Parts: sequence; C-alpha cells; structure tokens
Amino acid sequence: MLEPARKIVQHLDDLVRLPSVRSAIQLTNDEAEAELLRDASLKAASRPIPLNVFGPEVPTGVKSCRLSTLRADTPFDREMHPNSTQYVLSFAGSGEIRVRQSRDIWKVDRLDSESDSTLEQRWHSVQAGCWHQPVPTGGKSWTVLGFHSASEHELKDVRIPADQEPG
Repeated sequence: MLEPARKIVQHLDDLVRLPSVRSAIQLTNDEAEAELLRDASLKAASRPIPLNVFGPEVPTGVKSCRLSTLRADTPFDREMHPNSTQYVLSFAGSGEIRVRQSRDIWKVDRLDSESDSTLEQRWHSVQAGCWHQPVPTGGKSWTVLGFHSASEHELKDVRIPADQEPG
C-alpha cells in the first residue's frame, strides 16, 4: 500500500475501531445478512453508511461509505469505479480482492477481519478505474466496508459477470 493511501487507511481504521462506530456498523451488517437470508437469489446485500457515524474526523477526500455483505461460495461480479478510489476494509469473515493488472493477469490479495492482523491484511486500496472482484473465502459470507472518494450519489459502479473479462 502506498504511503498516501496508508495514511488514509490508518485514520479510517482508528475510527472503525471505536466501540460506538463498530456497534453502528454491526447493526447495518445484521440488516444486510438478514436480507441475504430472505432472498436466496441475491449475491450480495449493500447498505450506505452515513459518514456522520464515524464522527467529525473522516479523512479529507473520503465522501461516502458502503457496507456490502457477499454471499458465501458465490462469485461476485467484477466491478470498476471510474470516478472513485476505494479503500476496502474486511469487516467480518475473509476473502480475496482480485485486481486486474493486465489483460489476463489478476493480482490476488487475501484479507481477513482479525483485529490483530496488519493493515495490509485487513485493508486494500483500489485506484479509480481499476477492475476488481471481491471473492468470499472460508465458506462464510464476507462483509466489507468500501470507503469512496466519490459521494454516494456521484459514485459510478460498472459491473460485468464474474466469468467475463473486461474489455
């Protein structure tokens, strides 16, 4: 992780570790998991988390946060955000962030949610315009927080099925 991203991630990590913040995130996670239980056709359930949940000290440049719970053993779409850098935290469970390096090459970073793991083991930074794919591992659902440099209403999500290569 490059130093500018590392500073932002460290600041966000400090905020997410606050008990009041973790409690609010857990409530949102419970809602997302309940939605997955109600609708077996969903690959994932996502919810915005208002930035005020994190208090007044959100790093400059972070304009939105989204919680996504990905169904276990289900390939999630490949996605790209042309207008937003994304800082991804593994909140519950474990998984892989696959990032496209070139036409046929995807770099795989494994993330977990253990509180004593390093930042690099829990966080990943995805640059704007970079194709990536979150993949749950371990036979359980995986919950991630995506902090974006674009606001929720400005954020552009481009998705393709998991088995297709981006053009």
